[in-house]
Amino acid sequence: MIWKIFFILWVLLFMFLQAGGITSTFKLSEFTISAGYILTFISVLVAGYFYSLGWNKKMYSKKANNIFFVIILLFFIAIATLAFFSGYSALQVQAKMSGISDLAPYVVKLAVIVLVSYSIIALPVIVAFFRYKKRYNEMQIVQKPYWKLFLTYFVLTAAVNSIYCLVSGDIKLYNIWDYIDIVFSFVSIFWALGYAYNIKFKKQILWKVLFFPCVLTKMLCVYFASEAFMNVTGTNVIKISYSGLVFEIFIFTAVFYALYRYAFTADVYEKITENN
Repeated sequence: MIWKIFFILWVLLFMFLQAGGITSTFKLSEFTISAGYILTFISVLVAGYFYSLGWNKKMYSKKANNIFFVIILLFFIAIATLAFFSGYSALQVQAKMSGISDLAPYVVKLAVIVLVSYSIIALPVIVAFFRYKKRYNEMQIVQKPYWKLFLTYFVLTAAVNSIYCLVSGDIKLYNIWDYIDIVFSFVSIFWALGYAYNIKFKKQILWKVLFFPCVLTKMLCVYFASEAFMNVTGTNVIKISYSGLVFEIFIFTAVFYALYRYAFTADVYEKITENN
């Protein structure tokens, strides 16, 4: 039960950060944008641990489990180090302004605060890793585990972004392409969930018909979206950020590939054979 609670809390935190980080992103640097995308990747991996333990599902192989854990630990160490040096720089500025000559007690205090804070955040993940290894042979095998992780992440971001656009944006300034993009986001939720969890939404022919219009309209929306819409969604970041552009290309290539598999293959919809 505790891991289900961790999973739900983690997803809620992720959705809150997703909505809170959308606006005014054009003021961020290339480094912080890249760090944000890395944080997204780490968040998905951690959510996979909590989901696996909460619902007794085998999301990662033993080898992938070890690799992902090392990546997560290195990320925590990196951000803790960055937090310490950022705080140290602030201490130096404050010391000059206040005339403080001995920074040692403040540096020690800062190090303890950073260490304790990030240890508290990392502790559930470390415990989850060892619990996952211990319960590995007892867990149920999951079909398409990485698609489940990735497309669930996409569904959450698509839903949060679309709702956020309608609630916080000045919709009077939106153009037709903005609304198409929002509708597209909600439609894409169905095929993403359908492909990830083997759910049949209507007949497969519907998704065959929608495939090319969805791909085309999504590409056009990027070019013809209004300034107001781009400011809310952070689409303007893509135009100035190489990491943002690479990330978006990867995301939508994978998403449209999932749509292609959902619409044109027997991955979810069984092949219908004609009787003679």
